[in-house]
Amino acid sequence: LNGVWTASRNLGSNINSSENEKSPYLHTDGKTLFFASQNFPTLGGFDIFYSKKDSLGNWGKPQNIGYPINSVADEISLFVSTDGNTAYFASNHLDGVGGWDIYSFSLHDGAKPERVLFLKGELMDENGQVLEDVELEIKNLKTNKVTTVKVDAGTYVSSLTLEDDADVLITVKKEGFSFSSTFIASDDTSFVTPTELNIELQSLEKGKSFNISNIFFSTNSYEINDLAQEILIEFSSYLKLNNSLVIEVNGFTDDIGDFNDNQILSENRASAVRDLILTNGISADRIKFNGFGELHPIEPNKDEKSRGANRRTEFKIIRK
Repeated sequence: LNGVWTASRNLGSNINSSENEKSPYLHTDGKTLFFASQNFPTLGGFDIFYSKKDSLGNWGKPQNIGYPINSVADEISLFVSTDGNTAYFASNHLDGVGGWDIYSFSLHDGAKPERVLFLKGELMDENGQVLEDVELEIKNLKTNKVTTVKVDAGTYVSSLTLEDDADVLITVKKEGFSFSSTFIASDDTSFVTPTELNIELQSLEKGKSFNISNIFFSTNSYEINDLAQEILIEFSSYLKLNNSLVIEVNGFTDDIGDFNDNQILSENRASAVRDLILTNGISADRIKFNGFGELHPIEPNKDEKSRGANRRTEFKIIRK
């Protein structure tokens, strides 16, 4: 607490016994405890157990992780990935090369902790300078719950429990600086291990253009998908914060199809983005739009990934 360790407390008879308990591991969900014990019903020696904390903060009766993980000898030191799926432990009996060996396995559903998105990183301006009074907003796109994370001296740490199928949208909005959005899909590897996400905000200058991440379109389409709608809602809030900003929404296409058709398509895309922003309470005189077709690609249009990047939306500052 405030950089000082508090006095240790015994977890009580629900966890500790008259025999030996060792190698505790509290998962980042804060609710699932794994440990090794010689006392509870075991297959022999030290076995690995788990206990879940209830809504009142009490630990439940420990459960043996079971065979074939536990053996007649000793299993200890279990560690679990942040997504709650994979566990690692040490054993001196299983089919190893001798002595203590390290193993991994997939946890069964009953023992799985809640899935955790663990993020850490830096938030700076384009010159590497610390930004004051700035926060990250992490939105659970399944429940629409928003978690606010304070950035302290340019760094942040966040640990957030999520449903297995929940996608996440991370946004940063600061007056006088560019808008930032990061999408993390539910099947992203970011849920497996702690992830470093460094964010750079650029200062606003007249004539400067910024990409709005993840506002992409299918080939020959200007339909705005669900993710893009969520991002544009957040971008509208950003414009309300920067209430003197006048922007031009610029649409771009890949090089598939007729040049003139792509020009019209890019204008339709920019117009669709503008219209959605207007429905979120932004005045029409603050948003212009333009289309550039297949001009000014940011990738070489050599495959679907690069073409997808070129089917993009940018905003250009007309007036601060």
